[in-house]
Amino acid sequence: MKPFVLCFSLMTACAWLRAEEVPIDTFIESKLKEYQVPGAVVVIVEEGVAPRVHCFGVTDLSTGQKVNADTRFQLASVTKTFTGVLFGVAMDEKEIKLEQPVKEVFPQFQLHDAYATKWATEPDLLSHRSGLPAFEGGLLEMLGFNAHEILQKIPDIKPKTSFRDHSAYSNIGYFLAGEGTARAARLPWFTLVKTRILTPLFMNDTGLAADIMTTSANVAKPYAKTPEGTIVPTEPNYQPVLQPAGALASTGNDMGKYLQMWLDEGRGPGGEVISRKSHEELLTPLIAEDPGFAELPPISKRSGFDYTNGGWGEYHFQNHRVFEKGGALEGYRTVVVLVPDKKWGVAILSNRNLSVFPEAVRAELLERLLGRSGEDLQKLIQKRSLKIDKMILPPVPPAGSVATKLPLSAFVGEYDNAHYGHWKVVEKDGALFFEAGPAKLVGQLTPWAGDDFLVTWPLANAGKAIVEFQAKDGRVNGFTFDEKHEFRCGSH
Repeated sequence: MKPFVLCFSLMTACAWLRAEEVPIDTFIESKLKEYQVPGAVVVIVEEGVAPRVHCFGVTDLSTGQKVNADTRFQLASVTKTFTGVLFGVAMDEKEIKLEQPVKEVFPQFQLHDAYATKWATEPDLLSHRSGLPAFEGGLLEMLGFNAHEILQKIPDIKPKTSFRDHSAYSNIGYFLAGEGTARAARLPWFTLVKTRILTPLFMNDTGLAADIMTTSANVAKPYAKTPEGTIVPTEPNYQPVLQPAGALASTGNDMGKYLQMWLDEGRGPGGEVISRKSHEELLTPLIAEDPGFAELPPISKRSGFDYTNGGWGEYHFQNHRVFEKGGALEGYRTVVVLVPDKKWGVAILSNRNLSVFPEAVRAELLERLLGRSGEDLQKLIQKRSLKIDKMILPPVPPAGSVATKLPLSAFVGEYDNAHYGHWKVVEKDGALFFEAGPAKLVGQLTPWAGDDFLVTWPLANAGKAIVEFQAKDGRVNGFTFDEKHEFRCGSH
């Protein structure tokens, strides 16, 4: 039977709400305004109660359409927890073992390091301890390389740390983990997601963002904050190639069913999705790590922070184990949280880029559930928000620097790099632009200092980078991108 889910006031729904506190829906509305978030859903799951979805704001600032329980939001990296579930199912189906090297089921698997290539397991990839550098390789997808081409380029990516020494957040690692499970089951990754998770959980409105976010009127549109502080529409990033890392979209109603499965130790309304044993394995800590910039209070060095076999972040709050996974893609922020011993969970989906709104809400909900921490978590999160806002500010050139004296035409030409492929520099209306990779991705080049330029890519989370051109006797012969990739000039 499908669970009956309504969109209504959490103030009347949550047994753990204390009468002396500000009503929780009032609190959430205040945070929506404070962090300039157009719309959001907050999904609460408690033992013995059907999942509840509370809805805030609008899907579209231009139309004022209200968010409801069936509004589609991109899940971003919350998708990674689905990739972890698929590994659990694969273990149940005897397709792969917990400590089995990925290469045994996926012969094309290859990292830069031969030892890691031979011994890396699915949990190594899911817990980000393969040695791959943090966030490395995402540009390959933006440049238009397909899955086969990216697989061939991954061995070029040099490790940042030794194998199993530290964790470093890697979308490429999840791409490999998803491919490993898919090769073991001999089915495409999303086919497995649909047949092994979505169908048995009756998650009928969940799917690939590239499909379901473009075929419905009930979609939360993506927004970003400009350096000037205004909220504007932004281009989405559907992650069409690195799907296991962030390609899914869902609704409040569907995420309630997903949380319920986790809290019921792998069981869904249609029966077992993953076994209790695999469920336990996926939540077993594998590597401890210092919290990074993406882990917000109450996560701290005091709380501890581990990655589990299934890719969840685990920490302790008020003597309870808490499991959390956040997501961030252009125009969306998401968080899912589990407190298993309380049979409690929350999913927060919102449509503003790089907002701490989900963490602010989940921190308040955790304190109302487990007790006040004695710290002002909201103030600590607000301070972190100000630091994140600075990330979108344009960098400032070095003091006293002077931009190139060469004419812009000197930089126009075709350039090649073994890893990133063929790029062009073109001049349009007195400005320089990259046309990069198979997709001819456009990046604007702004004079910076000397013969260096600042490149700005179209996607909000792609960041900015300094491109160092090399010139001799007035002739440009190449450039360095991302401090380590040398491009050589083919023609001017």
